[in-house]
Parts: sequence; C-alpha cells; structure tokens
Amino acid sequence: MKKTRKHYTADEKVAILRRHPVQCVYYLNPIVRIGGLSAEVKFCGASPGLVGLGQIEVILPPSLKSGSYDVHIVMGDVEGNTVQLPVQ
Repeated sequence: MKKTRKHYTADEKVAILRRHPVQCVYYLNPIVRIGGLSAEVKFCGASPGLVGLGQIEVILPPSLKSGSYDVHIVMGDVEGNTVQLPVQ
C-alpha cells in the first residue's frame, strides 16, 4: 500500500520549522528530485553566518541536459514548493 504524504499549507510549514528548526535542518534526510531524477545530497545544514537559514547542496543527475527543470524537496512529511532550476 502506497503511503500518501500530507500536503501542508505555507502557514503549516512555517509553524513546523519554527517548532523544530534543528530537527528539520539537521536530522531529516532530504529527498531531492530534479527533473524527476534523484539528486545526491552532499550537505544539509545551517548556512554559515545566516541565523535560521538552512541550505541543501546536491549533485545534479549526470543525465540532465541543458534546460529548465522542476526541483522537488521533501524533508520528513514536509514537501517544499516546486522551483525551476536552469541548467546549462
């Protein structure tokens, strides 16, 4: 049976991050998909010198060609907004 993820509103996502900022940044293994392909996560943590801001660094899937791709990030039960990533 496929587990479905709850889709949170923007306000719910902010509330989760405010309640558990360390857990969301450090302990949840983010799943990153770019253009429908899995991207290898190299780092997930706090941004140096920026209080309360986290960053995720990934290696692009080698099969991506030049173009614009959807980026999807899921951490725990929270799914981020889809953004576009231009690739040259």
